[in-house]
Amino acid sequence: MPPLAFIYDRHATPSTGMMAVRIEGCREYAAELRYEVAGAWIDTGDHALADDHRPQFDAMLDALAGASVDRTVLCLVNGLDRISRDPGRCGHFRYRVHMAGGWTETTTGSHDRPGDTRAGALTEFPFAVVPGAAS
Repeated sequence: MPPLAFIYDRHATPSTGMMAVRIEGCREYAAELRYEVAGAWIDTGDHALADDHRPQFDAMLDALAGASVDRTVLCLVNGLDRISRDPGRCGHFRYRVHMAGGWTETTTGSHDRPGDTRAGALTEFPFAVVPGAAS
């Protein structure tokens, strides 16, 4: 059974053209790797700018955690900046994905799948404890 990809993005502006391009890029990447797509979760407006309250990210994690019981699951993003531009906060969100039973992967092939040695494996310590960050 192929991995199940949960697409995530955040978008703060009213214009959605670039967001649509990023989401389509995720869908194309998933198709190339034969990942099944579970859906797309997008935080918009103020939630896209916040690192402490992301309702769609939380909803995606709930769905990912539920699916991880029976499937290999991942959070697919266009780039890690779609999670957060702050490296520490990005690590915190990636940690939450791992705790839900998945890994994070970008459309350029970067990933933090435990034990995976494919090209693109992130070699830096991916997780940070951020005081006051949402859990």
